[in-house]
Order: sequence, then structure tokens, then C-alpha cells
Amino acid sequence: MPAADGLHVGEVALKGRRCIVFRDSAVAAREAEVRKGVLQVLWSWIKNEDNEALSDEPFLVATDKGKTINKAKVRADALMDGLFFIETNTAMPAAEVVEVYGRVKQAHVLLESGIRAVGVEHAGAVGNSLQRGQLAVAFLGLTLVAELQRRLRERGESFDWNEIRRDLMNFIEVEASIGDLHYTLRTSAGAAGARALAAVGSTSPG
Repeated sequence: MPAADGLHVGEVALKGRRCIVFRDSAVAAREAEVRKGVLQVLWSWIKNEDNEALSDEPFLVATDKGKTINKAKVRADALMDGLFFIETNTAMPAAEVVEVYGRVKQAHVLLESGIRAVGVEHAGAVGNSLQRGQLAVAFLGLTLVAELQRRLRERGESFDWNEIRRDLMNFIEVEASIGDLHYTLRTSAGAAGARALAAVGSTSPG
């Protein structure tokens, strides 16, 4: 069943465990393109009889005339293009499980792109509660950052999270009163900060 644009979702039971299976057509297209490039290189090696380069390639098979492309392995590999398996113990609809998985994957990418993961070290029952709380807050923060990046992409803009964070940390607003007059003084939010504020519907300070 379709879950979103380019996604097709199914569900199976594996040894009593619930498994969600889905195919991402965008990922499948990228993987097919990568395999096409690999096969082109292999054909070039075969043509040039580069035996050393051909020694450990999984898409090759030995014949009486030398090594050639193993078409069965290529077809089997193509069947896995864009295919994902998720094991879950939840009762959530399959499409919703896939959506949550996508958010977790985005968070993982963000972690690798510069967001520092802080270790959690507490002991005892209180420590366990603190761990759960810290992890919940951290995941919520990553989810919000992922949503911000999605909104920026929709606007055709892209900024590194560290740029956005730096600009927002440097943004200062001060209220001052002189007699009956009241003033609001603001520093510039910077390019990345201003675009981020606009993406979430906030008035961009000058």
C-alpha cells in the first residue's frame, strides 16, 4: 500500500515478530544507478582482461572463457533496491511506523553532520529516570531540527545546523525605557538565523 510519494509499504510476520517492509523508489533509483556504474567498470575490466581487479567482485562468475558478469546475481541485487525491513513491537499503522523511521534516520544524519551527542551517566533509579528524560528531550530536539531543515528545503534553502545555531545564539533582544518611551533593540539574526526564523513563521528581525 502507498504510504507517501515514492513509498510502498507492506507487513509480514517473521517468527512471531511484526516486520514492516517498504520500498523507497528514490533510493531504489540511486542504487540502480550505482550498480549500473559498477557494471560498466566491470565490463571495462573484462574487456581489458584485468585479472587482478576482477579477483573479488561479487557480480562476476568464472567460465571456460574467463570471468563474465553473473546476471543472476545482478537480478537478485536489483530486487533489493530501495527495500527496507523494520521490526517493531508497536501496534502503530505500518505507514506511521515508516514515517517515524524516516524521522529517526534524519536525526541520525544530523548527528553525523555536526550535532554533538552527549553521554548520559547516572546511576540508580533516579539515574534511570534522568536518562529517559535526557534521551527524550534529545530526541525531541533532533526531531525539531529535522523539521526545520525540511522546511528550509521546501523554501529552496539549505544551511548547516551549526550556522543556524551560531546566528541564533548571537541574536540578542533588549528592551529599554527612557521616561515614557519604550524601545526594543535587536542585533541582526544573521543570514542563516533569519532564514530559519522565516521558515518557522517567525518575524525575521532586522
